[in-house]
Amino acid sequence: MRRSTPNCSFVAQEQRRLLAALDSLDVADVARILEEFVTNERRARLRGVIAARLDAVTVAMDAPHDPHNGAAVLRSCDAFGLQRLHIIERAEQFLVSNTVSRGSERWVDVRTHASTEAAVAELRASGHELVATHPEGELTPRDLSSIPRLALVLGNERDGIRPDLAAACARAVRVPMRGFAESLNVSVTAAILLEHATNGRPGDLPEPYQITLYARALVLTVPHAAEILAARGMRLPCPSEERRPLPRSRAAPSRGSRPRRPCSRRAAPAPRGSLKADNMQPPMRSPGPPRREPRARRAAPRPPAPHGLRARLASAARVATALALLLAGCIEVPPPPPRPPLQPKDIKVPEGVGLEIACTPTGVELCFDARDNNCNGVIDEGCGLHTGILQFTIAWEEPEADVDLNVYDPAGELARVGEPTASGLMKDRDCPRVSGECQEQNVENVFLTEGEPARGRYRVVVRLDKLNDATAPIRVRLSARVGQRSYSMALDLSPSAATEEKSVEFTL
Repeated sequence: MRRSTPNCSFVAQEQRRLLAALDSLDVADVARILEEFVTNERRARLRGVIAARLDAVTVAMDAPHDPHNGAAVLRSCDAFGLQRLHIIERAEQFLVSNTVSRGSERWVDVRTHASTEAAVAELRASGHELVATHPEGELTPRDLSSIPRLALVLGNERDGIRPDLAAACARAVRVPMRGFAESLNVSVTAAILLEHATNGRPGDLPEPYQITLYARALVLTVPHAAEILAARGMRLPCPSEERRPLPRSRAAPSRGSRPRRPCSRRAAPAPRGSLKADNMQPPMRSPGPPRREPRARRAAPRPPAPHGLRARLASAARVATALALLLAGCIEVPPPPPRPPLQPKDIKVPEGVGLEIACTPTGVELCFDARDNNCNGVIDEGCGLHTGILQFTIAWEEPEADVDLNVYDPAGELARVGEPTASGLMKDRDCPRVSGECQEQNVENVFLTEGEPARGRYRVVVRLDKLNDATAPIRVRLSARVGQRSYSMALDLSPSAATEEKSVEFTL
């Protein structure tokens, strides 16, 4: 099992802290205040997804061990509209790899149970029929959509479904296969079965709970939500106030990112140099033949020094040493010259395009508009985008249009998604995508992963790849962060040879 991957979290504990904080507030007022800071499209997106959420279908996992499998099942639950995931923890707490879940841990309620009896009692009380997964089950995936209220039971990676939980399942379902493999990964099985189980089902969450989910979504996505609510007299306790300090990871977290905690359940190894001296033992060597002592070499005879000369030379050496130390203490060594601030030497923009250099604060930072709203030098701060001392970001409002951001470093290498160039440039968003990752928030971002940026010319190309059903021209906002300053401009793109692509050059 992969037990040493960084960036994991105990999802159920963090959700309980957030829900406890929201219980002390009026969720309707929270939603009314925070929705002023999101676009109409984002409001419609949140309400539409919440309205389609399902309570009739849920998943119960029996003691998942691998954080990657648990995160993948959690992500499948979010993708197919399930609102709740039940976990029977048994010996260890439910751990999720945030890298695999990709934010799905924020939208699915994770219910943990210490025993099989508690989980079965709660599921039966809510009217769910427990259906186990088994290679020889009598049901097929198509049969799941006809079960009014379904709890799909998934087993542990090594032990499967324990006997006490299997006995509580009335029926079992299989995934038909025709190859040599007799089983699938638990997350793959969950995705296949959930697609059939949720097909054609309408959302069934009660209206009060939909309002709670809407408020929770706004709290999790609006930057500085706690400060905004505090300004309106509503204090939202920070979930991190009750957390215990986490061990430092090997890599320091980047600015704006959450602290990472290790996935391993084992004790962390002692850092180098932490062993006591009395516990250090020299390495053992195999006995060998006795070593012969080297024969002493006779030094050549030195001529006798004149009477009193040796003493005078020693005294002069001591005086010279003392004088050198005295002079070293009196001489002030100048500090190294300060490094010049990072700033562009030249910026070339297309003809007719105005470059915005001066920043005018407009309030709190808004998300997915490719602007530095609070004028602190960071573009879309706190919105889930990677930032750095060198950053290029574009945003556009028409969700149907497909616009591409291509950034070439001084060596001519193109920054790609998830693959940093030799100079450290990497792209972390490519919108819109079929997977729905961007969720109609069309923003593409290229940033410097670490270190100092390479000096030279950076070529930024903004291209209209497909217009689709959008209306031309497409207004695209391009912003660049160089050092502690941001630069912005508006580009109009149309599907023609002359206007479908605009190029900007930044020389450092």
